Amino acid sequence: SARGGGSQGSVLCKRAAMTEEIARAVEPEEKNRLVEKLKDAIRRGEIEAQSLDATNPERHRMMEAWCASSDEASSKAKKHICKRADAHKDFVARRQTLVDFWCGEMGHAGSPKCQQMEYGKRMHATATGAERLQLATEFKASQTGTSSQSIEEETREMMGAICKSNHGKTPIFLSTCSRPHSEL
Repeated sequence: SARGGGSQGSVLCKRAAMTEEIARAVEPEEKNRLVEKLKDAIRRGEIEAQSLDATNPERHRMMEAWCASSDEASSKAKKHICKRADAHKDFVARRQTLVDFWCGEMGHAGSPKCQQMEYGKRMHATATGAERLQLATEFKASQTGTSSQSIEEETREMMGAICKSNHGKTPIFLSTCSRPHSEL
């Protein structure tokens, strides 16, 4: 157990202490320094990163470091978790392409879907939980009168358009665009 004082406990405690320190850091420079410190500890094998996930940017950076590490003891766990990290990278790339295409090239900037995607980009770029909470509060307040149905309709229209474009033939869209259009 983490309280038992064994090596596994100290690894878990050290990881918990470091991630807590990252979460409490306010200044981006300090947060980045602490993330780098954690990455170094993961690379040296002092900390296992297998339970870190991609629910926020700090955790995602830690997970990427763990996936890049040569932690053989966790190779089985890495297989699944690192697949999620790669999927997240693809999601971020798809979203950026959709923003550029739909909101830029196709002229839908300011639409409900573009606002939603821009919000997602801003959330991904945050450094603190407080900042994410503030963004979420602002976004929810700005969405009064926007129905989920209108966003779903715009999403289908956007996905149909991107799949018909050259972007739909790129690796990050192949799987999505191979589905029947009724699902898009």
